[in-house]
Amino acid sequence: MKSFLESFSQSRRPLVNFALIAINALAFIYTISLGGLDRDIFFWKYGLIPLEITSGIEFQTLGNRFGPDIASPIPTWGTVFTSMFIHSGPIHFLGNMLFLYGFGGGVEQRLGHVKYLIFYMATGVAATWTQVASTLDTQAVLIGASGAISGVVGAYLLESPYRNAIALLVVFSGLPLLLSVRSFSPVSTGAGVAYLPHLGGLVAGVLLMAGYKLLIGEPIRPPRSPGWRPWRGRDWE
Repeated sequence: MKSFLESFSQSRRPLVNFALIAINALAFIYTISLGGLDRDIFFWKYGLIPLEITSGIEFQTLGNRFGPDIASPIPTWGTVFTSMFIHSGPIHFLGNMLFLYGFGGGVEQRLGHVKYLIFYMATGVAATWTQVASTLDTQAVLIGASGAISGVVGAYLLESPYRNAIALLVVFSGLPLLLSVRSFSPVSTGAGVAYLPHLGGLVAGVLLMAGYKLLIGEPIRPPRSPGWRPWRGRDWE
C-alpha cells in the first residue's frame, strides 16, 4: 500500500492550488466576520508595512499611544507571508481566486506539488519586496495575493505560449481587472492600488520558470506543434 506522501507526490490533481484557494477563502471569511475597526486592526497586524521592514521598528498602536493595539503577534518578517492571504473585499478576493484557479493548476502539474508551493511563495515574496523597495518609508498596509498570482500567470505564459490563443486573450483582457482591485491596499488611507508588485511577481514567475527549464535541460520556449497557426492556435484532432 502506498504511503500518504507517495500518493500525494504522484497525484496529478492540483492539490496545493486547491489548498491555497481554501486558505485564502478561510482568511477572507474571517476578515468579513470582523467589524470595521477590528478588520482594520487585523490588516495592520498581519499585513505588511514597508516602514516596519526597513526600519526594524514595529508599530504598537494606531494613531497615537492611546490608540488600538496593532502590534503583530508574529515576527515582522512573517507578515511578508501572511499578507499574501489577506484580501480587502469580495471583488479583490474573487478576482484573485479566479486567476489562481484558472492558471495555477496547470503550473502545479508542470512543476509538481512541492516545487509549485515553493514557486508560489517565492513569487509572492518577490512581488512584496518589489513594493517595499519602491516605497521604503510608507506606512501603508500591503495585502493581497495578486503578486504571487501574477507570478503564476507569468509561468503559465512562458510554459504554454502556443497552447491556446483563447487563454492568452483571457489573461490580457483580465489583467486590467487584476490591476484595478486593491490587491495591496493602503487601508490606512483608503482605497489604493500598488502596481509594482504585479510587475515584480510577473517577472519573478517568468524568470523562475525559465531557470527551472534550463536546470532540467529543456528549452525555455516549448516547440510549436506541427499544426499550430498564430491566428487560430493549435489544430486539435
